[in-house]
Amino acid sequence: MENLHPAHIFEDILPALRENGITETKTEKMLGTNAVGLYGGEPVKVG
Repeated sequence: MENLHPAHIFEDILPALRENGITETKTEKMLGTNAVGLYGGEPVKVG
């Protein structure tokens, strides 16, 4: 449970994704575009 802190995604998750080839564009889509669609009431575009 030590990983459950506010910076976990930035300190652990995102670096691991980058090390495994996930691009900044895909990261922005996951955290920005899709999140805004989910929480902002707009439909999420898939694909």
